[in-house]
Amino acid sequence: MCAILEAEHLAKAYRRKLRKENSAFWKRQYEIKQAVGDISFTIEEGELVGLVGMNGAGKSTLLKLLLGILSPDSGEAKMFGRDSFRFRKKNASLIGANFGQKSSLVWDLPFLYSLELNQKIYQIPNAQFQQTLDELDRFLQIKELLNIPVRLMSLGQRMRCEFAAITLHAPKLLILDESTIGLDILVKKKIEDYLNYINAQRNVTVLFSTHDLAEMERICSRFLLVNNGKLLLDDKVANIPALSQYSYLSVRTARECPCQIEERAGLTVVGHTEQEWKIRIDRAVLSEQEVMAELINRMPMENISAEKQSLEDFIYHLVQEK
Repeated sequence: MCAILEAEHLAKAYRRKLRKENSAFWKRQYEIKQAVGDISFTIEEGELVGLVGMNGAGKSTLLKLLLGILSPDSGEAKMFGRDSFRFRKKNASLIGANFGQKSSLVWDLPFLYSLELNQKIYQIPNAQFQQTLDELDRFLQIKELLNIPVRLMSLGQRMRCEFAAITLHAPKLLILDESTIGLDILVKKKIEDYLNYINAQRNVTVLFSTHDLAEMERICSRFLLVNNGKLLLDDKVANIPALSQYSYLSVRTARECPCQIEERAGLTVVGHTEQEWKIRIDRAVLSEQEVMAELINRMPMENISAEKQSLEDFIYHLVQEK
């Protein structure tokens, strides 16, 4: 396997103008916002990688640095072994990129015009164009949209067309920045199936930024967690249970019980009704078995079950602690 994307101590800062309130005369002042600070990682060919973090964490800036849209203040971003910024034109034919709701389609013309325009730009032979169109229709049902002006499409229809447009030239790398935001579950499922298909069939590498962590878990095998411009974690999604500091117990008593579960170090009650309890356990302090044995001895138990910490909860606590 070869490296498709490389970030070596990447850093990027912005200068923002400050304005003083209630002053007619003021000296122009600026503050420095560190959007990305000393981030390093490598993404190999064929990997499906999720990029997650809070709003303003630096995800979009990081993607723009990797694509060569922005030049770093220090460090280096490489794509296909070449400097991303200096060779951005040479790399363009090998990538497909989409940034949220920013459209790459011709707004007032039928969708077919956008596809034919991309065919000319990327010099795609007619036979390959038709073959790719058939493949895209199998997953995204785009042929029914070919003669509809883009401005008349729903959000779901337009995003299916956006994915078709950025994958028409069979790129080796896809970079997606919150591309599924606002889509319904049916359109999301179509896009997920298509991403998994091109990854399996053509070994396409995908870097996928999203706030939908359940979707990221379904698509990606690895994730990068960014917060305040720093890379907090780079690991496999499958390793989350081993990395998790917390686990949860769901408790249901056989009848309404006057017993109370007292909070203490390592044990927090996060939900409670008449007969049901939800408990968070800090595994660095207490074990699940220890708490379960204690509750079974004290309370008339109908059911007790352990739950793994979700990716969403794991990321929330990790970011809060940092």
